[in-house]
Amino acid sequence: MGFTYTDANKKVVLHSWGRFKGTLLEAVATGDLLNFYATDNAYTLQFADQSDSQAAQCVACEDGAVGDEIWVALAAELKAPTTIATGGVATQTNFAAAADFFGSPLYLGESGKPASSAGATYSQLVGYLLARDRIILQPNTALTGVAGSFTTLASSGATTMTATTDASSSTAAAVAVTGGLAVAKKLHIGTDFTMNKGTFTNTEGDAVLTKGDLTLTAGAATLTKGDLTLTAGNITLTAGVVNNVRKTSKTATATLTDAEQGYVEVSPAADTTLTLPTAAAGKYFLIKHLATTNAVIVVPGTSDKLLDPADGVAKDKATDDKGLDCVIELRAVDAVNWLVLHQDGDWTYA
Repeated sequence: MGFTYTDANKKVVLHSWGRFKGTLLEAVATGDLLNFYATDNAYTLQFADQSDSQAAQCVACEDGAVGDEIWVALAAELKAPTTIATGGVATQTNFAAAADFFGSPLYLGESGKPASSAGATYSQLVGYLLARDRIILQPNTALTGVAGSFTTLASSGATTMTATTDASSSTAAAVAVTGGLAVAKKLHIGTDFTMNKGTFTNTEGDAVLTKGDLTLTAGAATLTKGDLTLTAGNITLTAGVVNNVRKTSKTATATLTDAEQGYVEVSPAADTTLTLPTAAAGKYFLIKHLATTNAVIVVPGTSDKLLDPADGVAKDKATDDKGLDCVIELRAVDAVNWLVLHQDGDWTYA
């Protein structure tokens, strides 16, 4: 059941646990949530703040100015202060508007203050409401079974994603990723990883699947850099092709482009002429003609040449007109000449 938390300075410490002395980086009030800040090989205390992803680690037990050494604690029970009006009338302040919110959670807010709702940048449970005028803050309490539903999930160490039931159980639930999952380093998966929709992007590092199946129902698995290692299990393609090299299919006369470099398979219904792109050192084509008709490989313009493998003489075209399945492998050695690395079948040059 939700509530609206109202903060109050000059909180009264009723009880505290794990007290120690700490030096302040900034001025604080009793009950503020503090964060250890490392500077010059020493630690000082600053405000915890969800917007700056500065986790709450302890609670101020007294007011202090910059540079002061004050008492702080790992946990504290705090009471809202009593205000004294003109004439000495005492008025009790409250953290909540009603008395029926016992046990309502408190989260890290801004500038060292608790909040009644989780922050959008950094979500941390820091305590509970005990009564309208009393709270308990214990920011280092470990949590289990809490859903992380925020945009950014950061971890300074190894991150483990487990199923909602014991992984050793035959009924263990799968870990579901409904959007994109970006992995900057390594992702280790001990159970089945199923992505129903979206893009899996591994910018750098290894995607290691020790056991289980990697099933991509829809979307692309893109490995920009690194190795995809499958120790045990299957990579199943419901639809699609695994290509070792780029493959281009041609069925009619055309000009090859730089983007089509690699393996070109020609299966024309009529005599076909393929024109190579302008030569530049390193350009490469492996052309296979599945012969039912004739195929001619020609160079563009008048300057580019094919070097006849028989005598090294520069020619303008290579022709397969014998009705044979033939293969020719070409690489441009400079801005003019195409070298025939290999040929199989019956090619003639002219």
